[in-house]
Amino acid sequence: MIPKQRKLFLKIIILLALIFPAFAQGSSSVNSIFIPTWQGFDFAKAKIVDREEGDIVILPGGIETSSLQVEIAALEKGFIEDIKNLPEEEVINWTNFEEYVIDMLYAVRTGNKKYALFELIDVKVSDDEIIGIEIEYKYQPNGSKEFD
Repeated sequence: MIPKQRKLFLKIIILLALIFPAFAQGSSSVNSIFIPTWQGFDFAKAKIVDREEGDIVILPGGIETSSLQVEIAALEKGFIEDIKNLPEEEVINWTNFEEYVIDMLYAVRTGNKKYALFELIDVKVSDDEIIGIEIEYKYQPNGSKEFD
């Protein structure tokens, strides 16, 4: 490569590196995960954590928030891909515990005032005990209630 082309190439690479992380911070893609009972899940880190460290905790009888700063709400039955915006605040019944309902869409307001949305895909049972749940989820890192 000749020097002028190399400089142009480097400028394009740097510009792309600056632009694409900005898009990633504002987007929310659908992911899926199995969360075992008695474990927590942190939406921002997208990983299973100890029950005190996550946003939600999976219990044998339902889903609990891990602190008073985190809230959960059952929205409606449906598909996570169909939800583009969370409803207005006055319509959402925020709480700290929700029972398991397959195909239910849930909203989570995290402790850092960000929003997550998840669909309960399955409740896994072994020997009549709940061993965990499978969810599909979206996390909105920019704090908006829009999920594209």
